[in-house]
Amino acid sequence: MRLPLPACTLALTLLMGCATTLHAPPERQGVPVGDAAHAGPSDSPIQLTVFIDFGNPRMESCFATIDELLATSKEAPLVVYKHRPRLQGDAEKRALHRQSAIAAIAATRQNAFPGFLTHLRSRSEPKKLPPSDVLVESARLAGLNMERFHRDLSDPLIPVQLSADDAVAMDWNVSQAPQILLNGRLISSQFPEARIALENEWKHVNMLRKSGVADRHVSAILSQLHRGSTPPQPSRPAPRAARQVHPVLWSPEHLVLGAPEKSALVTLVVFTDYACPFCLRHEASLRALLQRHSKDLRVVFRHHPLELHPAAGDIARAALAAHELGQGEAYHARLTSGERSLIPRDPADAKSALVALAEELGLRKTAFREAMKRHTSRVQEDFQESRDRLGVSGTPYTFVNGRKVRGAVPLSDLEQVIEAARTRARKVSQKRGLTGKALYRFLVGASGSPR
Repeated sequence: MRLPLPACTLALTLLMGCATTLHAPPERQGVPVGDAAHAGPSDSPIQLTVFIDFGNPRMESCFATIDELLATSKEAPLVVYKHRPRLQGDAEKRALHRQSAIAAIAATRQNAFPGFLTHLRSRSEPKKLPPSDVLVESARLAGLNMERFHRDLSDPLIPVQLSADDAVAMDWNVSQAPQILLNGRLISSQFPEARIALENEWKHVNMLRKSGVADRHVSAILSQLHRGSTPPQPSRPAPRAARQVHPVLWSPEHLVLGAPEKSALVTLVVFTDYACPFCLRHEASLRALLQRHSKDLRVVFRHHPLELHPAAGDIARAALAAHELGQGEAYHARLTSGERSLIPRDPADAKSALVALAEELGLRKTAFREAMKRHTSRVQEDFQESRDRLGVSGTPYTFVNGRKVRGAVPLSDLEQVIEAARTRARKVSQKRGLTGKALYRFLVGASGSPR
């Protein structure tokens, strides 16, 4: 709908000191809402667009500012939440920042973003990225349908929505979250400055109202005016963290897939939880990598069952038992064959399902159950070492020749990490004449006897 020309011209004259005519319907000119989570009246003359990166240490302060603005604003604004995960840094850090955004969009699809955000804020450690178990627990506490939530985490349309949010951010000169747009104008994410900006904006709103402009058009008009006066905000490169190498080893009890030890240049040691949806997403990337790099890449699976998943410990013991009895690869493939765990959450039902799966692969029930008991200590050792020595706080957690990669990293980003590790391993191998176990132990700085 096009505004009445006299009202539009008068309003713009009041604000800019000159007569101006709009050349497009105003509802197309404001910051687009799209499929983003939002709260407040859709026809409000004030739109606050919050760009989120859950891993940024300043994000909680930004959320607190929004809370204060909502509490003090004389009229309820429309608040729109869009995602702008970390843009700088290495591939693994960027991927981990995206992981939280994907979970938030999955919650938004069930109209549960406010509850998800509330629980996530209360459970996240200050200045730290929320690990995968906190994301899942926040979704559960927000009352989401968890089957749908796990399915949506793998939906290829969610990255498309992230790209759309990126496009909006670039179009409106938003460099990196947290950032707040007030009717298209970048304002401070600190409350005192943001409150003053909001009070001034209400003055502009009242001027347009007096000229006869309907509330539903006000935000779009002001956004265009502010857009012309908003300078681009230069992005500052984030400092690079030290690339520490961890001497991550394993035992013959652990499943190893891929290239033979003698020819392997790159080894991925993955700490996994078979009940974790992010691990199932990560598995798809691992399978693709093993196919592409069958000559020099291998993957080792170790275990980090999260307390959030009651059956995770039993599943880990079952995987080790199947490996001991000669069906480790087949059992692992069945456990990771879908987008969500095929094993029930209830521990009693899970044990029955795990035994039934073993029998399908030709394993005897009694031998399988006895093997599961034998591997209780191995699962505990994996968990304790990963948590206490290696700092693993969620799953999946991958060590690429000893260098850690947190979260379900996109395949393209993981390829970059692996290629860098392969290049270094090849140079070391040629220079020092090392291969196989000796090469790996040198690369990760391992000392003492092998596990």
